[in-house]
Amino acid sequence: MICKSDTIAANVYDQLRCLIRWEISSSPLYGSRIVTSIIRDTQLKQTWSDELSIMRDRLRSNRLQLHEALKGNPGSWDVIIKTKGLFCCLPLSPRQCKQLRDEHHIYLPDNGRINISGLNSSNIDRVASAIVAVMQDTNRAHL
Repeated sequence: MICKSDTIAANVYDQLRCLIRWEISSSPLYGSRIVTSIIRDTQLKQTWSDELSIMRDRLRSNRLQLHEALKGNPGSWDVIIKTKGLFCCLPLSPRQCKQLRDEHHIYLPDNGRINISGLNSSNIDRVASAIVAVMQDTNRAHL
């Protein structure tokens, strides 16, 4: 920002800092109002609950399919079916994660965290095959 003086610049900086802090620290009211209106309406609440069940079942199915595709290969894959939620941290090294990104175009951070909801019946086998390939490369490198 360009200001006429250092004093004005400092004041503008303080105001911007406060605005940014309020924006980050305060949850948006709009989302809260949407949730409130859904929970108060019996039909909307039931629809939400039904859709939530569908997503929960889909995530569970994705986890089971990925585990099934990986079991019997190098590594311990039980973490996939023992955890719940949108994400799962696979037992992969940062080097293996980089190899998945660079060679197989499977994007995950160096801690091995994958988004379970990003998996589907069309890509689970490809993801599992890439993970197995990376694990086998690592095992060959240690021989």
